[in-house]
Amino acid sequence: MIIGLTYDLRSDYLKQGYTLEETAEFDKESTIEGIEQAIQNAGHQTERIGH
Repeated sequence: MIIGLTYDLRSDYLKQGYTLEETAEFDKESTIEGIEQAIQNAGHQTERIGH
């Protein structure tokens, strides 16, 4: 099964000038990598769909 991961990376928005407070709900790269690895370890493929 191919599973799409939707996300917004905090670092992308910080580079654009948003504050830490404004990006508090966005994800860190390490979070996305961890979720992606867990899905792949379960035998699935992942496709990143995010910013």
